[in-house]
Amino acid sequence: MTWNPGCLNVNLRFIAPRSVLALLTAQRKRQSEWKLAAGSAFQNTDNLVFTDEIGDSLSHQSIEHEFRRMADRNNLKGHVIHDLRHTFAVELLRAGTDVETVSKWLGHYDPGFTLRVYADMTPDMRRAAADTLQAIIEKRNFA
Repeated sequence: MTWNPGCLNVNLRFIAPRSVLALLTAQRKRQSEWKLAAGSAFQNTDNLVFTDEIGDSLSHQSIEHEFRRMADRNNLKGHVIHDLRHTFAVELLRAGTDVETVSKWLGHYDPGFTLRVYADMTPDMRRAAADTLQAIIEKRNFA
């Protein structure tokens, strides 16, 4: 993971929750310690956040393996790392975050695509919309 605003379709400043910033800060500290220990062998020319102890990028296979190990340990057997992206999107939409913001964070060009992929996965959102409509009907005495 590296922060490269040029890879996104919009000029967006990502504002992370404090807990995420704390984890990223701890990772950078760990990485600084690795750099001191490795000396000139440490190479991280792409400014990656997650590397091995000498600054090399992590392989897709090692990331998937570690995720599967952690998922199994937490009774989430069968889940893959991409499920985190779905959870991220669905939970933000479910909590009422506007679709444009979620879409931008996911790097989608079209908020409609975000809705087609993720909003249909939340039946409770449809129930909440029906409840909101009912409240409007009652408030305006349409019933």
